[in-house]
Amino acid sequence: MDWPEPIEKIVLYSGADFDALFATWLFMRNISFAKYAKIEFVKIGETWKNQKVDSDPSIVHIDTGSGRFDHHRGKAKTATSLIAKELELENDPALKNLMSLVESYERAEKQPFYAPSQLITGWYYKYNRNPKVVVDRAFELFDVLYGQEQKRVEAESRSNEVAWKECGQYKVAVLNEIPQLRDWAFEAGAAVVVWKNTVGGSPNYGIQVSRSFDNISLVKAVAALRSEEAKVRSLNLEGNLEAVDELKEMPGWYLHHSYKLILCGSRKKPLKKNEVSLLSFEKILNTVCPSI
Repeated sequence: MDWPEPIEKIVLYSGADFDALFATWLFMRNISFAKYAKIEFVKIGETWKNQKVDSDPSIVHIDTGSGRFDHHRGKAKTATSLIAKELELENDPALKNLMSLVESYERAEKQPFYAPSQLITGWYYKYNRNPKVVVDRAFELFDVLYGQEQKRVEAESRSNEVAWKECGQYKVAVLNEIPQLRDWAFEAGAAVVVWKNTVGGSPNYGIQVSRSFDNISLVKAVAALRSEEAKVRSLNLEGNLEAVDELKEMPGWYLHHSYKLILCGSRKKPLKKNEVSLLSFEKILNTVCPSI
């Protein structure tokens, strides 16, 4: 959408809610002339200095004053949907889930305690004398959520690269350099996912069980992997190969205490050079499969 001139003010009602704030964020992130606009507040339903709404293109009212971006009085489900339509972003795949959250809130459905609407309410209690701080906090949250959705959409566009392996009665998803598709694979029916992710030239590996499969344990799998690793390193391991965490004699392969996750390198625990697995990804797959 082209805007005729720079926007000096964006007007919200005092105590602007999730919908109004998200609509404002969407507007300011997509209209270059709005980037440095000053946000002002009026009583709900009113306009800036009682001027006629939308009469001055440099002053934009969002969700107040019954103007073009006010969804009250049955104009639309949300102010966000009005802005999205104006900006031709209705089909932005990264926005869809976020817009559904806004609509759920506007329908007065019960919200989880960690939902954006709940956080916004909490910020108003905490920063009751400075609502502009709430705007800053909300915009930062929306930036993060939208960024995550963009990454999810980008990752899922590569879902055709997922390889599937039958391990007995279980369906295993093989994610070669696409570990970000774990959630997608679980939703697609995987009981277990096995991934490889090269970081700084070194491979990281992971095996994870879906929450839907309480009967699967990775204890035997980690023991088998440690045994194979010991063979290629010519090590004689005498400790408990099924132990939780890592083995002192051969760090690298880590078993989570839930018995549902095995890692060999991760963002939280980068591997030292001597900890990088010497096993090939194919060998790891062939070792894990009969052990689950």
